[in-house]
Amino acid sequence: MFSKGPKGTAVAGLIVGFPGVAFFMIFGLGIIGALLGTGSANQQANLEAVKQRPSTSDLTQNEPLRTPDVLPDSTEELSVAIDSEMRRLTEKYKRELAEYEVLQKERSNALELIEQTNALIDKHQLDRPRLVDYYPRNWKAAAGDYTTKAEFVSTDGISVSLRKTDLQIVTVPIAKLSKDDQDYIAKSKSDREAFEVDETSWQTENNRLKKLLADSMLIVESATSMPPNMPDLDEITRKIKSAKDAAATENERIVKLEQQALDNAKKEAAEREANRVRLTKVTWANVREGMTYNEVIAIIGPPSEELSSSEIGGIRTVMYKWDGVFLANANAMFQNGKLITKAQYGL
Repeated sequence: MFSKGPKGTAVAGLIVGFPGVAFFMIFGLGIIGALLGTGSANQQANLEAVKQRPSTSDLTQNEPLRTPDVLPDSTEELSVAIDSEMRRLTEKYKRELAEYEVLQKERSNALELIEQTNALIDKHQLDRPRLVDYYPRNWKAAAGDYTTKAEFVSTDGISVSLRKTDLQIVTVPIAKLSKDDQDYIAKSKSDREAFEVDETSWQTENNRLKKLLADSMLIVESATSMPPNMPDLDEITRKIKSAKDAAATENERIVKLEQQALDNAKKEAAEREANRVRLTKVTWANVREGMTYNEVIAIIGPPSEELSSSEIGGIRTVMYKWDGVFLANANAMFQNGKLITKAQYGL
């Protein structure tokens, strides 16, 4: 990209250096700029607000300082900048402390609610409805003397399923059983239906209590954080001074780079002018094919520029150009470091 020699080095350093310098200055000015917003002004006590609200640790930790738009030059300006940043962080601290206290109150209320809910859950477990236990009994046919010992399983109102002592399930039409058996089936069916209603109601209340417990634990977890930190005046002072010093140091570096680039450009211009004088018809005649690159530049000086270069099959070919006085110039082609052809104009 850049020509070889002092000028190329100077220009490259200058071009590459300026974006880095600009970036460093912006970084220096914004090294302690604000990256975090303030917390919400009003905290909602309901669960949805707790789920959406960031914790105080998110709001207070790693809060960068803000430097003024223009870094202070005088001691008085520096003092004003430090006071302004101290006031800003103090106000932020007060807001976060108030929010932290709200969170801790919510946490205390939630802990109390967790204790009460756990007690209700324990009591609710004792109140769970229980299905009547059915035991084997003697069942009698409505007509005749046939009887069998079996346990009631279920009924659809038309027939009844019974489990015999050999664990075989049989289905019998209710109308074929005795009056006592039919009454027993009707009462068992009524008890089963009542149990299902009570069980559904119990499960609904049990789920409500469990959700209340989970929501309360979420509130406690959300409110568990460290309190905000008071702003440190010494730290604020140190960082603002550090940013100011870094900007001043970088400015000095820019000035040195510019002066170095200017000096290198002048030096190269002088060398280029000296080389123009060295390229004459006589000196060019002393340049012969077969000479090495170093032998050639010892006669006519370094080239003004490299015109082209390539490498094929291990053979490296390079063409250089030398500028002379007025429009005079000369070209020379080297292969693997040795001159193979040359040409000139205006010498």
